[in-house]
Amino acid sequence: MEALDETVWAVNPVNDSLIRLANYMMHFAQDFFQNTGIHCELDIPTNLPDLSLSAEYRFNLFLVVKESLHNVLKHSKANNVFLEMRTSPGQLHLTIADDGEGFVTGSVSRESGLANLKTRVAGLSGKIDITSVPGQGTSIHITSPLYQTAAEQSK
Repeated sequence: MEALDETVWAVNPVNDSLIRLANYMMHFAQDFFQNTGIHCELDIPTNLPDLSLSAEYRFNLFLVVKESLHNVLKHSKANNVFLEMRTSPGQLHLTIADDGEGFVTGSVSRESGLANLKTRVAGLSGKIDITSVPGQGTSIHITSPLYQTAAEQSK
């Protein structure tokens, strides 16, 4: 049911803005870590640009966040997770970081588990940087282009 709700949310044209995506991700993250013992800190500005995003873009970006948060809960043994969203002209910057146990980058089992994230980010024409240090946590930084619709460009 949860997956169906997420899909319905993503394809609903009423939710086609960056602002609505940010709000949805904030609520999801807060609910996801409720009663888990992991403190979730959010840093998402209230003055995000009013940009329309395609259903595919919203859905893929949401799944990147969801999978990243799931990895924190399942694997990190973290006390805290931090989700930050920023924009610069034409770009979205997203960071998900935890203070968990981290892992050795290049480890086959861990890297293969992150392959889906890399594929989704590539589908957004974005870039992903995963940094992890044993005993110091993991940070995932995503940069993805934000495209204006033709209607917004003519404003």
